[in-house]
Amino acid sequence: MNRYEISSFYYDTQGRIVEKLVEVNGFGPHNHIYIEYDFAGNPINIKKEHVALNYEGKQTQIYTYQYDHAGRITSESLKFNTLKEKKYMNIYITT
Repeated sequence: MNRYEISSFYYDTQGRIVEKLVEVNGFGPHNHIYIEYDFAGNPINIKKEHVALNYEGKQTQIYTYQYDHAGRITSESLKFNTLKEKKYMNIYITT
């Protein structure tokens, strides 16, 4: 059987990708990505789901970002399935 991928992209009114679906051979394993943006257009929430062949399990990753007034990432976090959320902080030093 030949392997192929079907990709679907969904956009908001500003032309930004808000959802992406990638299916392998039209059935079985697939990846689903959802993206939420802030007013400035920075991604603030990204949810990635991977469903295994025959739908025997789903892996979910949720990335959350915060930005300062200059648009730089100040914190990011990752939650994987039911595990505890991991947070990371970025500090910028200006002179």
